[in-house]
Amino acid sequence: ARDWFDVYAVKRVGRDSGVTVRQGKNITGLTVDEDESNVITRIVPVGQDKDGKPLYLPEVYLDSPHIAEYANIKRRTIDVSEAKEVTKGDGRMTKTECYAKMREAAWAEFDAGCDLPEITITVDFVNLPDTVEGKELAVLNHIFLGDTVHVFCERLGVAVAMRMTDYTYDCIGRRYTKMSLG
Repeated sequence: ARDWFDVYAVKRVGRDSGVTVRQGKNITGLTVDEDESNVITRIVPVGQDKDGKPLYLPEVYLDSPHIAEYANIKRRTIDVSEAKEVTKGDGRMTKTECYAKMREAAWAEFDAGCDLPEITITVDFVNLPDTVEGKELAVLNHIFLGDTVHVFCERLGVAVAMRMTDYTYDCIGRRYTKMSLG
C-alpha cells in the first residue's frame, strides 16, 4: 500500500466493501478467460518394485471425477517416491501398501485442483457514486484499489467475489472513468 510519501508492506490491501456489481445494474463489460493448458484428468502413478523397476497400479491409471467435462483426456505420470516395495528389514512395504500410497498421491493431486482450469474474470462497471443518480449512495458504495466487490451475472452463471485491480481516474472531473476487477 502506498500514499503520497510512504510505502507499506501489508498482508492485504483493501477490505470487503460489501458493494455488489450486477448484470442489468452497473456492469459495462465482463470477460471470462479459461486456461486449460495445465489441466490433468488422468494420472498414472509410478512406484518401485523390490528390484527397482517401475511399479504400476493394477488398473494402471486413475481418472478425475471431471474427466467427462473435457473433449480430450489430459494424462500425466507422477513418480511416487514413498511407494517402494521393500521385502526385508524394518521398513517393509508390500505391493498392496505401495498401491495404496500411489492411489493416495494421485487423489491428492486431484484434490489440489489439477483437474480444474484456471479462470480469470475481468469486470468493467460503472461506479454508481460517480453518476448523478447515485450521488446519494456515495457513502455506501465507495470502492478503492484492493477492495473486494461481489459480482453477479445470472446470464453467465457467475457469482464471485473479486478485488479491484485497476482503475482510470479523471482528475478534472474527480471521478473514476473505468474500474476493473480481477
